Amino acid sequence: MSRSAFRICTSVLALTACSPEAASHASYGQECTPVTQYEYRGFCLPDAGQGTHASGVGRDDGAVPPVGTGGAAGNDGGKGDAQAGAGAGVGAAGAAGATDPTPGDAGAMGDAGSDAAAPSSCTADAGQAEICNGLDDDCDDRSDEAIEESCYDGATGCEAAAGAYRCSGLCSAGVRQCVAGVLGDCEGQRTPAAGDACTQTGELAADEDCDGTIDEGCPCTDAPQACYSGSAETRDVAPCHAGTQTCTNTGFGPCEGQMLPSAETCANAGADDDCDGRADDVPMLGSGCTDDALSGRCRTGTRRCSGGDLVCETLAPIAETCDGTDQDCDGRSDEGFDLQVNRDHCGACGRACNGEQTCCAGACVDIVTSSAHCGECGNDCGAGQACCGAACQNLQSDPGHCGACNRVCTAGQSCCGGSCVDTATNLNNCGACGNRCGSGDQCCAGGCHDLESTEAHCGRCGNGCGALHGCCESTCQLLSLGCVL
Repeated sequence: MSRSAFRICTSVLALTACSPEAASHASYGQECTPVTQYEYRGFCLPDAGQGTHASGVGRDDGAVPPVGTGGAAGNDGGKGDAQAGAGAGVGAAGAAGATDPTPGDAGAMGDAGSDAAAPSSCTADAGQAEICNGLDDDCDDRSDEAIEESCYDGATGCEAAAGAYRCSGLCSAGVRQCVAGVLGDCEGQRTPAAGDACTQTGELAADEDCDGTIDEGCPCTDAPQACYSGSAETRDVAPCHAGTQTCTNTGFGPCEGQMLPSAETCANAGADDDCDGRADDVPMLGSGCTDDALSGRCRTGTRRCSGGDLVCETLAPIAETCDGTDQDCDGRSDEGFDLQVNRDHCGACGRACNGEQTCCAGACVDIVTSSAHCGECGNDCGAGQACCGAACQNLQSDPGHCGACNRVCTAGQSCCGGSCVDTATNLNNCGACGNRCGSGDQCCAGGCHDLESTEAHCGRCGNGCGALHGCCESTCQLLSLGCVL
């Protein structure tokens, strides 16, 4: 049967309208109502979207079941790899149109996944509807997937209406498929014949010139003849069947008693309404859909039959996890996860702290050694201090952490300026840290002394002169003699 592009019902209300009562045949003398209807496989279907693109372009993401755009190697000798964005699929013969005379295998040489690296026009939040531009508009890592547009090149037989075509008789529209951002040639169309061929006895009468009448101007007899206004491939495919037309004074009358195809719907499970040999092949059934009234994962779903209507059955909310998406469908993502303090998601979802680390201000730290977060988040030890065993210590003066954590000064030593010193003898820290002895003095027993005159440290530390002696020029002498030079 001929291939026709179709429009997407983009809301539950529009999909509900796709019913047998709302559909009529467009190809056999009936016309689709402009704007409010569109033609699909020769039927008039309600058009709630009233857009300008056929076959679902611009409706919503995942609107058309993927069929692939396939290898471009064609029967016209086009190179199979000429279309860089072509994915594995059915392909259009000769879409490349190259001049290489080597014949190719139609649709067989597409590079599966080659369009995954195509430039993306995605936003950070959600994809747009896929259009034919070589970009990944709907953010599924594929570009131009399953995009096709209804087309017709004949002067008569089919008329454009609301982005599709309404046709008469055996005429039908074709399809242009999108390959690498460009719509290809119109394929599968059927244009009018030069005129209706007068039906021979025993043959089936049809409207070959697509003018709405059958065998006009043909001679007729009293014997009725079989007729069928639909396409040949649907005749005698249950429930479709031919009718009869009888001879009148002006020629053959209308075809009566025929059963023509109708639009496939969810209202009658198990029936083959469009007489294509497949029951319940409802357009768009099983394809992806979105409900813009919902949030997060609940926006996306699959078209299912429910209560006789084709509806968008969306995903149910689930417990929120930390992954940058909205699983519970409340319009927020990752709520309940404080990335500033959460050890399993520290600073970013999935970034876990290891060992004994703690999450402080979005960074994994060891509060036992971190000077900025010592013992607890936010406890900054400040200049001159370090975090030793989860406590702030002054490395300049603490004898248990002198100059470095756990560097202990020995008995009798003090920590002065980050160094362990003996204040009993150290000239720069004599008796106490920072007490520096003057020029010529010596530090003895924690005090600064002049060894030339100090009786307790005469000439050297600890050299006492005794009760009857005095220190003269670093030498102990009897006081009765006075200092003798």
